[in-house]
Amino acid sequence: MQDVGTVKHHEEKPMKRVAAMLTIANVLASLSLVIVFAGFSFAQTPVTATDFLLRGNENEKNGRHSEAIADYTKAIQINPKYDVAYINRGIVYDGQAKYELAISDFAMALQVNPRSGKAYRSRAKTHKTQGKYDLAVADLSSAIQILPECSICFNDRGLSYSSQGKYELATADLTKAIQLKPQGFETYRNRGETYIRQNKYDLAIADFTKGIEISPQFANGYYSRGQAYYSQEKYDLAVADFTRVTELNPQSYLAYSNRALNYCMLGKKSLALADEKKAINLGGTLIKKCQ
Repeated sequence: MQDVGTVKHHEEKPMKRVAAMLTIANVLASLSLVIVFAGFSFAQTPVTATDFLLRGNENEKNGRHSEAIADYTKAIQINPKYDVAYINRGIVYDGQAKYELAISDFAMALQVNPRSGKAYRSRAKTHKTQGKYDLAVADLSSAIQILPECSICFNDRGLSYSSQGKYELATADLTKAIQLKPQGFETYRNRGETYIRQNKYDLAIADFTKGIEISPQFANGYYSRGQAYYSQEKYDLAVADFTRVTELNPQSYLAYSNRALNYCMLGKKSLALADEKKAINLGGTLIKKCQ
């Protein structure tokens, strides 16, 4: 009985080794497939519209804008109904300030897919950049109908309303954006800036402070709050905020220029003059020279 058991034991070992080798081979094969799939669009010659889209995305990500446009164009040639390719190419054109080409691409994307919220939002951004706020609002309203939970859509429409001086509508949209994304520290700043335009400094400061609480490294939050404190003649608090901006962004000539103004109001002329010199050395201009 013992000999039979021994023989059986010796027979099982090779079978276990074979099973283990097969398992390893399957894992390696799976890894190879993943590697090939992940690298296909970039390491090998693109073939499909999706291949060109993916390579275009990679080129755009790495700042190769012309190459990205060429890839998106090729994707569109292969599949003229590829709405994502039109959108991505339009975004690149927008970044190059080729606004008419961008608008044309977003329009084509919407012709192909009228339910593309991203196409509406992207076109709205281009309209806003051109100062065409009515068109931006219209496109963002369409995007919101398609994507009612899109916090950035409400944020952007709020900014467009604010640029039109429609502060109540702006505040309502920015508040909605905050409700949808409570950690959106930039939206708190945007609403705060809308309050500033209405001289509602306490509300503005509360929003800037909330944004800073969410993101303590938020330099723009400190900058905006510093300006609000200046408007309230709270120069010491303004100096503290602009000092924080210089710590977070030492190249911000605006922070030095604003701090100089507040130092001047506090009668600290030597500190004001030092900040004025720093702002000028950084290539900036002075808000007001301390006398």
